Amino acid sequence: MTMLNHQPFRDWLFSEEPLDPQAALQLQEHLHTCEECQRLRLAWNGAQYFFQNAGQTTPAPGFVNRFQERLAVQRMRKQHKLAWVFFFAAAGLATLMLTILGWQMVEAFSSPQSLLLVLFLRVAGIVTLLNSVGNYLSVFSAMIPGLPVVSLIFLTGFTSMISVLWLATYRRLRDVRRIV
Repeated sequence: MTMLNHQPFRDWLFSEEPLDPQAALQLQEHLHTCEECQRLRLAWNGAQYFFQNAGQTTPAPGFVNRFQERLAVQRMRKQHKLAWVFFFAAAGLATLMLTILGWQMVEAFSSPQSLLLVLFLRVAGIVTLLNSVGNYLSVFSAMIPGLPVVSLIFLTGFTSMISVLWLATYRRLRDVRRIV
């Protein structure tokens, strides 16, 4: 028999659903004549018997401890890798900033008068900006009588939220280190 003729019988052998009487009769007749399907049926029945009677194995002693240690080591490696990435990113950024600063310093030392003039203009610009912001805030606070109180409440809430987040992060980092 060709492989295609065996296909419905193989499907019926591996089917978990009960066969209708006609299909069951055809399967039995085919099994009487086909040695290959007989071997397949015996192997499948043996495999099913093995899976049904296989006991549940228990892990080796200390499995949980070894797993937790390996997990802690993996977390530490991940943290170290992330720390190195942040370190190199910060180092690259610092190198770029120092290069730009050095280039500006070279230009400034070639003309100290322009350096003093730029410094004076920057300080004057910052003072003017702060004065303008102060004027806007005073006008805005005059429009809303309770603004200073509301601002103080929001500032207190924001500070509290940042403090809680910092404490939660600190506790989480501290607990990770305790496992190792």
